[in-house]
Amino acid sequence: MSEQASKVLIDLLEKASNGVDSAVAFSQAQIPEVISQLLAWKMAMGIIWFAFGLATIAFAVFIPVWAGRQRRKGALWTYYDGDARFNLSSISYDFIRTPFPLGLLFIGVLISVVSLNFWLKILIAPKLYLIEYAASLIK
Repeated sequence: MSEQASKVLIDLLEKASNGVDSAVAFSQAQIPEVISQLLAWKMAMGIIWFAFGLATIAFAVFIPVWAGRQRRKGALWTYYDGDARFNLSSISYDFIRTPFPLGLLFIGVLISVVSLNFWLKILIAPKLYLIEYAASLIK
């Protein structure tokens, strides 16, 4: 009985060892594909955020231009709510012309520069990016 139990145990250990070996071989074969997909994903996300930052910058530049054109056309800067008429104060107009676009411009530049760092690093030095990415995962 003990010989039969040891044969079954040896058989199970061999199957487990073969399973581990095949899993390691499969993982080693898939690592280049996984790294390629990771780099493609991170680069695509970097480009999307870069485009979003550029769109924010364009919007920040467009707002004061649009407000100035509307003012020159004689816009009263009012909005209507049913029968009541509400005027937009000159302080609100000045806020639309200067601080709001400057804040948007700052945010757009910040987003663009940070995302540019990601996708440009992947494009120029992908191994460096992978080393930094692995280091960030370990932290």
